[in-house]
Amino acid sequence: MIKIKIFTGLTKVGDVQMGEAQDYLHIARILQAAGFDVELITAEKLKSNELKSQQYKETVIPKIIAASDIIIAGSYAPTNAILQAHKQAKVIILKLYEPSPVASLEFSDFKHMADRAVIQQYCTDALKLHLAVADMILYPSENAKYFYLGLLAGVGRLNHWQYAADRNYDHFLLPFSHGITIDSPRRKQEYYQKKYHNIQAGDNLVLWNGGIWNWYDPLTLIRAIVYAVRKNPSIKLIFQGYKHPDWPATPVGGQAISLSKKTGLFNKNIFFDDCWIPVRERSAYLSSVDLAVIFSQNILDSHFGARNRIFDHLWAGTPIIITANDSFATEIKDNGLGCVVKPQDHIGAGKTILSLFADKQILTAIGENIKRYRHNLTYGQSLKPLLAFCLRGQKAADWKKIPDRLLKILLKDFRFSEAKLFKLRNKHGKN
Repeated sequence: MIKIKIFTGLTKVGDVQMGEAQDYLHIARILQAAGFDVELITAEKLKSNELKSQQYKETVIPKIIAASDIIIAGSYAPTNAILQAHKQAKVIILKLYEPSPVASLEFSDFKHMADRAVIQQYCTDALKLHLAVADMILYPSENAKYFYLGLLAGVGRLNHWQYAADRNYDHFLLPFSHGITIDSPRRKQEYYQKKYHNIQAGDNLVLWNGGIWNWYDPLTLIRAIVYAVRKNPSIKLIFQGYKHPDWPATPVGGQAISLSKKTGLFNKNIFFDDCWIPVRERSAYLSSVDLAVIFSQNILDSHFGARNRIFDHLWAGTPIIITANDSFATEIKDNGLGCVVKPQDHIGAGKTILSLFADKQILTAIGENIKRYRHNLTYGQSLKPLLAFCLRGQKAADWKKIPDRLLKILLKDFRFSEAKLFKLRNKHGKN
């Protein structure tokens, strides 16, 4: 039996976390159901009767790798585990749901630019090293695919040996962003109508699902709601999950609350629900709304990652308004899954919201489009390429040709960045 170890890295896996955490669980279930011996290696202990797991410990990594045939690791996976897998000639799969060098530009753990630069350089050096030894990469979007191809060229992986085996790199780079389960909500519920006395039956509900992070744009959305409410007071916006269970509130989150209070719509037409809802209860609130919104800042990050909240809304069958700079916007437009608006155009967004609620037949038609479209998003469908690759279980065609000299250079750069990161953590840990 082929043994697969899945390293979840920094991602906490449990009943509350969604998105990337749930992807790891479903990947494990799909592979286990296909006959593989699967074990999750997690940052914290995982309570599960159906899946094998153990908590990550640096000292036992060589034994864990030795007991595997294939490892799957995410965007922020432990580099020592990946290096050990390469040393032992194990098959290495990278699930890169976001380009970490780009995402880390938005990290705001520390106030000083020099400290943020240390984190970003560490993410860059780690990713380059991971790409240098990978046998297959799961990428989240077409933009990200070409981003990774550029990095692969930089670490010597665009070469004649790999090209001869796979001229378009279609077996080395495979698409997977997120998935959905097959148990979509069957009927609309009234979660918010019961929770807030200012939300009445028949109101037009708009949902912001998930954290308010710095790479999103809640301020333009709030201004759009102000515009729309002047003509349709029944429109209500809910920010669900304002407070993440593990991460502190962001500056833009505070700005969103302040702006909503200045407009006079706070707790009247704009609501901030700080409850982070367990996955098993998500149907109640996702199926209580009429429209979903995803507004992103016009920055690099928007063009590469895949928003897991998009997949939540498609699972629930909810029409989506998304800004044109998002990597999924073209998919929304081409498949009639919602509407695409210009970034930072609150009047255009407000008019779009009003037009959708003025003609409910449009929302109904979009809902039908989503039902047809989401079949290919189920984990059983979207993970077929990964499943096929694991059944082959082959190392990359060029894995023996990766120059030791190059790996030594990449490893030296990584160790230098790692040492600076540890120093930074110790400095802030003492304050």
